[in-house]
Amino acid sequence: MAAFSTNTTSLNNKKTLAKNHTERHDSGNNLFVHVPTTVTASIFVRLTNMYVQAYTKNVESDYKDDKMTKLNLVYQDIKQKIDEGIHKTDSLLPSENRLCELYGASRDTIRKALQRLRDQGYIQSQKGKGSVVINRQQYVFPVSGVISYKELVQRLNFSSKTTLISKDQLELPVECFKTVDPHAKPKRVTKLVRLRDMNGEPVIIDIDYIDTEVVPDISQEVAEDSLYAYFEGKLHLSIAYAKKEITVEPATEQDQELLHLQPGSVVVVVKSVTSLEDTTAFQYTESRHRPDRFRFQEFARRS
Repeated sequence: MAAFSTNTTSLNNKKTLAKNHTERHDSGNNLFVHVPTTVTASIFVRLTNMYVQAYTKNVESDYKDDKMTKLNLVYQDIKQKIDEGIHKTDSLLPSENRLCELYGASRDTIRKALQRLRDQGYIQSQKGKGSVVINRQQYVFPVSGVISYKELVQRLNFSSKTTLISKDQLELPVECFKTVDPHAKPKRVTKLVRLRDMNGEPVIIDIDYIDTEVVPDISQEVAEDSLYAYFEGKLHLSIAYAKKEITVEPATEQDQELLHLQPGSVVVVVKSVTSLEDTTAFQYTESRHRPDRFRFQEFARRS
């Protein structure tokens, strides 16, 4: 169990940043954290929770490498408030003087924390105004792995809506996927064009070509819900792997109209070919993303 007490000693009497912010020591199974009385109750709760998490994970070494210093705590707390929408886009952060009071920190510490936020694209300084929160919301998409859009949205905990724009049956445009699947051959497919809205904003156009020999038909209800849930849950298909290619291309007229882009804009295009366990390539997809709303991340290890 952790116990906490406030320290009424003046901040000016502290000699280091760590002690300027908190003091900690162990007594039996208790963790005592001393904080200056100038720190508000909400900040106190955030700070003590962070210490308890570090303590319970046995990461005392973190205290030695700047991970729990005043600078990092101020940066993390403001960043979290921006991520959670407490500090909203286009709003001004509190003044440097006010931040010094809120966090019980020196002006130098506050300025360094704000600089880090600027470097990370969270805020922009405006002369005569202060620090303005800027729109940097981006959705992280994995490069590897075979995951449905619905599964990804649930994992990210975003509100989402899928709208079926059109549905046709035609021949697979083989040339569009030659770089991803050089062995692609003409086949009859169902073409679906779907618009993805995340948090009330159109961000992706998905164009799917699905082999009619594997999936004879797809209803509007299925198209606007989850193809993979239908493929695996209803048709009992065993989806095995996918090949992907990522490029940046000029936005088409359809991109501009559906994604609310200006003429001359570009989109990030992810082409993929998905295959079943028997190696049958049955789904060809072209996903067209607004580049200002997505980050593609992958973990790589040097062998």
